[in-house]
Amino acid sequence: MAKTFRDWNLDQTMMFPPSLRDLVPEGHLAHFVRDTTVEALDLSAILGEYDEERGYPPYHPAMMTALLLYAYCQGVYSSRLWVFTGRGEAKGGREGYRTEGGQPLGGQC
Repeated sequence: MAKTFRDWNLDQTMMFPPSLRDLVPEGHLAHFVRDTTVEALDLSAILGEYDEERGYPPYHPAMMTALLLYAYCQGVYSSRLWVFTGRGEAKGGREGYRTEGGQPLGGQC
């Protein structure tokens, strides 16, 4: 059975604004990074590492990769400067996500 990830729904409605997409203006770098991560990068090496079904669902690897790449684009290289509101950490925490498994993107970036 495959690993279950925390839900990551970009069109999730909230009290205000009605869509998460409304928080970030059209043409913003964040949209480009997210779309490139989802559409152009092969994340199969990262997804293949998630085989444990127990425990609280981790953040989706596509979201974490997009966050990492966006932070790098903004000149933020320290995971301590990232803003997180979640309780759990995937694969040994934010730092572990970045360093475990060698080079899972295999030179794609």
